[in-house]
Order: sequence, then structure tokens, then C-alpha cells
Amino acid sequence: MLGSRSNWQSRLCWFVLKVTLYGSWLLGVFANELLVLEYQHFASLNEKNCPKFNCLVIQKAVTVIGLLLTFLSVSYVLPGNNFSVEMVIVNSLMQFSINCNIMHHYVGVLLIYRYLWLINGQLLELVTKLKLDHRVNSSRIREFFSLYRRLLELIGNIVAAYEYHMTLVLITGIASNILAIYFWIVLNISMNINSLCLLIFPQFLLVNFWNIWLNIVACDLAENAGKRTPKVLKLFADLGLKDIELERSVNEFALLCSHRQFKFHVCGLFTINYNMGFQMIITSVLYLIYLIQFDFMNL
Repeated sequence: MLGSRSNWQSRLCWFVLKVTLYGSWLLGVFANELLVLEYQHFASLNEKNCPKFNCLVIQKAVTVIGLLLTFLSVSYVLPGNNFSVEMVIVNSLMQFSINCNIMHHYVGVLLIYRYLWLINGQLLELVTKLKLDHRVNSSRIREFFSLYRRLLELIGNIVAAYEYHMTLVLITGIASNILAIYFWIVLNISMNINSLCLLIFPQFLLVNFWNIWLNIVACDLAENAGKRTPKVLKLFADLGLKDIELERSVNEFALLCSHRQFKFHVCGLFTINYNMGFQMIITSVLYLIYLIQFDFMNL
């Protein structure tokens, strides 16, 4: 019995290790590309604070710590749990490593959002100069066009490297939330157990939902920043450009924006944004209702 249990745990660890290391070379590609973009093109714009960037990074770090503390609470506070210290340490390290791996995807998406926000800001400044009858060099538009295209390539690398990771995170997150609410209903209402230890279930539900929602927020911000770029380019057309080269550069930029967008697909099934997040909430509520109805006689 003990041998089969350890064999199952070792297989699970190897599976998690393979999933964690999958696409690691793609991770290195887009991480290096982000650093190159930062130091070569966006370092001079660091004085402009991107809204929500720092706050979202801090929130993600807090949720990672919160999930780790929740696991330790479940291991030692809930009655009936008798985990060995070695098992708790191994599971904690594995959970922390997975969360850090997903953190790479999260920070990469936020950096792309920040770069798009900076590009849109620079384009707006060029529009302001044109309104004041100042001459604008078309090379600036071509530079932003090149940066925009490189960011689109980075999106492809991020999606390819993390599509299976994000699928597992979203599926396990939904399942964990449903089970947490269900067990809390069973213990607190059906079995009439009133104990402070049951507060672990609402704590886990809050931290886990917060962790998943932050990933959705980051992807939605990057997607909306990409949608804002063609709206900014339309301002150039409204001014009635007289410079043929500048008009040509703006049209090429707008054509690229219309054909390619910043969307984070997961295994080609759906796109991570607010719409998908609300659909996840509705799905979780429906599955919880089905689960309660299925096991109604035991409640």
C-alpha cells in the first residue's frame, strides 16, 4: 500500500515537472526578446508610469504566498489530516514552483501591455504635434510599426509556451472552487459543524479565485491596449495628412492592426479575457448546482 502510494506520488511529480519544463526554450526566447525591447527602445520612457502594472505584479506575488499559506493551513489545521513534514515540504515546493512558472507568463503579458501602452502614448504625442502644425518624421511611425509587429510575434511565443499550463490552471482552478464551496456547504450546513477551521474553505476560495482572475485581467489589458492602437492611428487620418510618406506608414500600420490582434488563445478553444472570466463564473455556479442536486439526499 505504501509502495503504491509513493509510486503514484512520483508519477505525479514527474508529470508536473514535464508540464513545467514544456516549452522552456520558448520561454527563453520571449524573455530575451522582452529584455532587448526594454533596454533598446523603452528604457528612455521609464519615467512614464504605466497604470496598474506595479499593482498587478504585487497582487500576483501576494496570491502566490496566500496559496502557499492556505495549503499549510489545510495540512495542519483541518482535523483528520496527518501529513508528514517531508510530504508537506515537497508539496509546498512543487506548488510554489508551478506558481512561479505561471508568474513568468503573467509578467510577460503585463510587459507586453506596458509596451503597447507606451506605443499608444507616443502615437498620441505625434498626433498632438501634427495638430500644432509641427512636422513629424515618418520614421517614428515605422519604428512603432516594427515594435508592434515584434510584440505580435512575442504573443505567439507566449501562447505556444503556456497554452497547456494555462489550460491546467484554469481547469483545476474552476474544479477547486466548486469543490471548496461544496465541502463547505456539506460540513457547515449539512453536518452542522461550526468550527473556525472551516474558514479555510472561504480563504482558499478567495485566494484561488483572485489568483485566476489576475491572469484574466492581464490578458484582457493587453488585448484592449492592442485594440486601442488602430483607434489612435485613425486620429492621423482625421487630420488629413499631406505628407505622402507619413500617410503610407500610417496606412501600413493600420492594416497590420486590422489583420492581427493581441489575443491569448488557450489550445485554440477560447480566448482569455473578461468575457471568458464571467463565463467561468457562470459555469462554476451551474456545476455547483448540479453537484448539490445530484447529491441532494446526502446533504
